[in-house]
Amino acid sequence: MNSVKFYNKSGGEVFCDEANIAFSHSSIYRDDEKYSGKNLLNQDAGSVYHSKRELCPWVEMRFEKPVSLGKIVISNSNKKYYFRAYSILVEVERSQGEGWEEVYDNWQFMKLLECQIKKSHSFTEESERSITLAHLYAVFYCVERLQSLVSKARIIDLRLAEALIREASKVLSADGFGFTHHGINRTFSHFSEAEKSEMVSELVDVMDLLKEKFDLDSFLTSGTLLAQVRDKKLLGHDDDLDICYFSKFTEEKDVLRERSWLLNSLNELGFKVHLASRGTHLQMGMKSGVGLDLFVAFKCGNFVDISPLPRSRILYQDIFPLASACLHNVNVSIPRNAEACLVNNYGSEWRYPDPAWRFDWNQAYSDYMFLLSGEK
Repeated sequence: MNSVKFYNKSGGEVFCDEANIAFSHSSIYRDDEKYSGKNLLNQDAGSVYHSKRELCPWVEMRFEKPVSLGKIVISNSNKKYYFRAYSILVEVERSQGEGWEEVYDNWQFMKLLECQIKKSHSFTEESERSITLAHLYAVFYCVERLQSLVSKARIIDLRLAEALIREASKVLSADGFGFTHHGINRTFSHFSEAEKSEMVSELVDVMDLLKEKFDLDSFLTSGTLLAQVRDKKLLGHDDDLDICYFSKFTEEKDVLRERSWLLNSLNELGFKVHLASRGTHLQMGMKSGVGLDLFVAFKCGNFVDISPLPRSRILYQDIFPLASACLHNVNVSIPRNAEACLVNNYGSEWRYPDPAWRFDWNQAYSDYMFLLSGEK
């Protein structure tokens, strides 16, 4: 959350200060005060509220004095409202300490429909009920509810999970978005060929910089490698790019220290780079507006371990010497034996698209524990 603005019924902005409003929240990301959001109401402060990873993070703002409001505007990261859908609840305190009365809930209609759908006996199959809920959640951009619905379906029926993803994306496509592993975002199917070629060129510029400035080899990995090898184009349902740099070190503590150095060095050069929320990799914002995930690989005996993929499965000669390939008319570097990497990442059926596929992050957190809570 980047900012909160209050307006009176005439449209004028209501300016608030700490003396007039009490601010509380469920948690602070990394317990770092810069993410506390204490300056959210100061429009020039550039403050941000970022919670820890939790199912339902919340922020409470309580006016200590009566105030007349006509509108509340909440801005998310870069004002991209489709990353998350905020549930906004406004309550007024009753007289003589009789509790609080709800006056506004922006999800009230959605919750009413959700309740009716869940209780309805008109569905002949549970799958029909789930698909109807997926449509509802997509219309209201309810990312958490949609992700939870798909996760439960995966346990019971993978085909149903695929159908839910497909139906949600169909609803969202009208606005130029899709439903991905990251939530609701603009997917590559909504970019032109020229735009995709430009973003791959920008990706190669980053890879060239890693080599020329820091003497670090890099190559495509994960979804971007799969796109190049299998589809020869960026995956339509994907929304970010993935590369991996090869560390100069083999000891975990040195790999971690090098990553911290690289993070700081890239930011000093003017890039916007930060650690992913769990610390598994670096994330970079690109000029094209697409995110870049920057993973680390390092030699471990005869193997090359590529975060966050299963360890001790890829041989050094599977990676080097790097090969050259083409993606959207741009030459890119890929592992020498790209198929071995894809089997390690997606399993033996990697050649066949699987919309319901999910990466085992729990195993990754266990394999790369040293990356999760290291140097910031």
